[in-house]
Amino acid sequence: MIKFSLIFCVFAPLLGCRSITTNQNNPALGMPDTIAIAQESGVNYVELTAKALNRSESSLHRLFMLTNKFDGASSDGHSGVLRALLTRTGDDFFGMQLAREPDEVRNDVHNQLLYDFGWGSTEIRISELKRWYPKTFAQCHLTD
Repeated sequence: MIKFSLIFCVFAPLLGCRSITTNQNNPALGMPDTIAIAQESGVNYVELTAKALNRSESSLHRLFMLTNKFDGASSDGHSGVLRALLTRTGDDFFGMQLAREPDEVRNDVHNQLLYDFGWGSTEIRISELKRWYPKTFAQCHLTD
């Protein structure tokens, strides 16, 4: 696992991945801007992320609802956390929860994920993301 983490940290930026998450146990650790903005909203971001990693539907919902609160560095951190949650909890769980959200929240989450995957600044295409994560991007408001 350590070898994979090291390889990922070295090559992810080269592949256009913008995710800045580095902690394998909880991707929210080490993101002071994101944590601070969430705290202003009365949310313990690290705890909420840990629960979402354990497939807590209510915690993932709360993280989705926070998405529009972030900007700048805090948005970068949140986009990385959302992507980590997608990859660690899987498309079935993540996509099912996202499908329950209102359009505005779903669009905000899609935008954050697209940013973290490098859409618009790399060769990544919406059609590829829809193929890799069909449930999560099923209702994505953008096309190639």
